[in-house]
Amino acid sequence: LEQLSAFLRGHSKSDSGTGNSDEVEADTSPFDDELENRFRNGCLTILEQSQVTTVARIKALINWTAIWLAYMQHHRSVVSLGGPPAPIVFDCFGGSSQLRRASQRCLKDAMNSIVEATHRTEPDIPRAARNAARGFFWASAASIGLLNAWRGRRHFCFSVDALETIVLAHVAKDDELPFERFVHEVLYAKLGFVVGRQAADDADLLTSIDASIFEDNEAALAEQMAAAGLLKQYSDATRMVASRGAA
Repeated sequence: LEQLSAFLRGHSKSDSGTGNSDEVEADTSPFDDELENRFRNGCLTILEQSQVTTVARIKALINWTAIWLAYMQHHRSVVSLGGPPAPIVFDCFGGSSQLRRASQRCLKDAMNSIVEATHRTEPDIPRAARNAARGFFWASAASIGLLNAWRGRRHFCFSVDALETIVLAHVAKDDELPFERFVHEVLYAKLGFVVGRQAADDADLLTSIDASIFEDNEAALAEQMAAAGLLKQYSDATRMVASRGAA
């Protein structure tokens, strides 16, 4: 927190006197739509996770803000261009070149959409500013572990921190959610992240990628979450996601 405070202090403008007003806030009009409510609900769920440490909750709030900003930037860019919300393919097991290429293509398409949407909204904006908008997306995704690397051939994946944050933001304290519902109702329906077969079918991806690949992808995610303490498998083969295993 001290490091964060020092960073913000060093990169912020300080008021020289009293009585200064926030002109940026006054000129800002929030959408106040379901997308923004989703962010608010995630923050509330994180803050209510009293079983985890205060540090873990602060970290989750910062990570959740970055995850939501990246999702929101991509979502609104695609919609502003007249298209439906575009799903993002995540490669969780690295066993399929088809899946890896699809994930890499999603990253490229997302960045192109952001640049094009920025240009259409503000035609006179400098090219450097458009590139900065694109850079904000991929850098946010990389910093919170939604990309495999900062440079080189990048694709979407999940780090443990990213998974912990998503679970803390969507699964209430002392509650559990079946893994299959988490994959479809949280990752896909709320965040647009395609992992399993059902989401791939809904996103019309099974015409180009075999369904078994997404089944293996979902199984790999379950193993990753179980290793992180975010998923528990019961004797009757029921798999439940819970925030109790978060740090």
